[in-house]
Amino acid sequence: MRKRNSIFGVFAGISTLAIVIALFAGGCRHAIRGGSEKVEIKQENYFPELGRTPSLYHKKSIYLANIDNQANNTTTWYYYNPEGTITYESWPSLTSYFWYSIQKALERAGLKVYSMDQATTAPEVDITLESITDQQFQYMISVHGKGAPFQKRFTITMEPAATTDARLLEKRAYRMIDKMVKTMLEDRGFERAVSAR
Repeated sequence: MRKRNSIFGVFAGISTLAIVIALFAGGCRHAIRGGSEKVEIKQENYFPELGRTPSLYHKKSIYLANIDNQANNTTTWYYYNPEGTITYESWPSLTSYFWYSIQKALERAGLKVYSMDQATTAPEVDITLESITDQQFQYMISVHGKGAPFQKRFTITMEPAATTDARLLEKRAYRMIDKMVKTMLEDRGFERAVSAR
């Protein structure tokens, strides 16, 4: 009888531990602010709309080395509007979402974009996210390569959202990526650093 009770005790302990782990993991994964509208943003749903971009980028190569999320107003998966009433959820992570979306936009502008697993002598581009909301992106761009080193902080803004429709907010989030990349591409210092041979 004791043996049976001890087995049930072990199973009960394992079950309790599994429940605690699941609740902890779920809490970390779903740290959505209370009462907020959730908007799912996905790199595969992002299709760049950059308009005209400088032709000098056509057929140039860059190495998109790193997107570093240092924005204290974000989490691994989320960013918000300034009031915290809208949560933008990215999967598998915010860093991955930005990397693949920026890659798409740069390729749309005519650049050949290399990743970490590809050997290249192209200029290395690093992007640090410093503050991210649905109304303002603050980010640092660094370029290293054959030309003079380039580093500059950029800020882009957008008017507050006039809707709570998740589909419209998702499209609006993608237009912020467009604006982020277009601002970078139109910067003369960035142009020179990327074009240097």
